[in-house]
Amino acid sequence: RIKSDHRPLLLSTNLEFKVDSGRLFRFLAGWTMHNTFPNFVKEKWNLSGNMAVSLSEFTSFVKIWNKNVYGFLGTHKRLLKRELCNIQKAFEHFPSSHLAKKDMDIRDELENVLEHEDLLWRQKTRCDWLQLGDRNTKFYHSRTILRRKFNR
Repeated sequence: RIKSDHRPLLLSTNLEFKVDSGRLFRFLAGWTMHNTFPNFVKEKWNLSGNMAVSLSEFTSFVKIWNKNVYGFLGTHKRLLKRELCNIQKAFEHFPSSHLAKKDMDIRDELENVLEHEDLLWRQKTRCDWLQLGDRNTKFYHSRTILRRKFNR
């Protein structure tokens, strides 16, 4: 070709910020399903000219958000199961519409937590071939541990 309709693009690879040498940042797909995440992104994402700095700052915010808001799926699941068990025992002795509604609300919340946990383990093990709806987290956990051993 003699003539091109493309315009040249000049990129500077001279990075002026220090890259954290700690663990790699991985975006968790379950974050997008969390009801507070979209507002969190709107509040914290700030593209102030330098994409690398903006991304680094946002990553720091997300790590804190994950630790404080999203990160306790197992604990949250155990608490919900315990609360559900207590409500069912109370319902056996004193049936009421209030307890029935509370039971349904907790079941819905537990279902949501199980979906997040399932998605987390799928992402960690990189098992895309399993059918949806399979909640065998013991399998996912063992696959993750096995993959870590081979990566060392």
